Amino acid sequence: MAAEIPLIDVGNISFTGADYEGVVLKAVWGLYGLRRCAVRSNDDRMLERTNESLSQLLERIKGRGHSSDAYLIRGLKTRGIISHGAQVMCFLRPSSWEYKEKEMDTEGLLAIGFAGMIRAGKSLAGKIVEEEYEGAHFPFVDSLKAFSLAMGYRLGVNRAVLREVNDIIKPRFGNATFAEETIRKATALIPYKQPLVLGFDGFRSAEEARLILNLGGVMAEVWANLDTRYLRAKRHVSEDKQGQEPESFEHFRYESELEYETMMRPAIELCQVRLDNNQDDSGKYLKVQIKAHFDSMVHGI
Repeated sequence: MAAEIPLIDVGNISFTGADYEGVVLKAVWGLYGLRRCAVRSNDDRMLERTNESLSQLLERIKGRGHSSDAYLIRGLKTRGIISHGAQVMCFLRPSSWEYKEKEMDTEGLLAIGFAGMIRAGKSLAGKIVEEEYEGAHFPFVDSLKAFSLAMGYRLGVNRAVLREVNDIIKPRFGNATFAEETIRKATALIPYKQPLVLGFDGFRSAEEARLILNLGGVMAEVWANLDTRYLRAKRHVSEDKQGQEPESFEHFRYESELEYETMMRPAIELCQVRLDNNQDDSGKYLKVQIKAHFDSMVHGI
């Protein structure tokens, strides 16, 4: 029998400052995701535990701001965490509400998956999609972080924590779990825009890549060599994490090779397009390539 998945201790959650957006609401998203996993796998015990945690956490959120049911529902809907008020009311007033999960609505969606190594430029490619096609970009790692927070992990810069959660969830519930949750949230956030062009990154399995392909989307590898990616990683530390020592080249290479062999290679091998982002950090050449590959597809939806 599989060990129980740990869940966050709701009583010890901090609601101060950035923790509300960065921890509390992401934990709510993660708990809803774990609940969907429990339903799909017929895990009654896990369903019971996630229901209890969601009920406690939603009550705490509501009590924190002395807000109405409607205000709480609106706040979660605008963040794409829920799509219907019944998903909240079944926990606040369980005697009078039930809900059944809806299937994801992907009509009119052009999904572009950006796979690649650490610091290759996947987020930059997603930003170009946002700007050029009035689309949006969603990293799968956000869903992985949400699951991690829902399971009681405190996140920092350590990628080992995310690998640990990845290795707990995917064997149990499927390799496309985090991708499915991210796409669900993306389509809930922007439900009425047609055509809807969405970029995704953070692919760590063939199943995640096939999910994009099965939606009629395209997988594209964003490529840069090891030296270029390490220089970008060092610059990221110096610009965004002042006072923190950059990791050594040897450690960066080890992390890159480990993630490629254990997670990223199957998705990269399914890519139909390769985008060269090795030299031009401004993104100009990357933009030229993206437009060359995707303009006709976007306007032909």
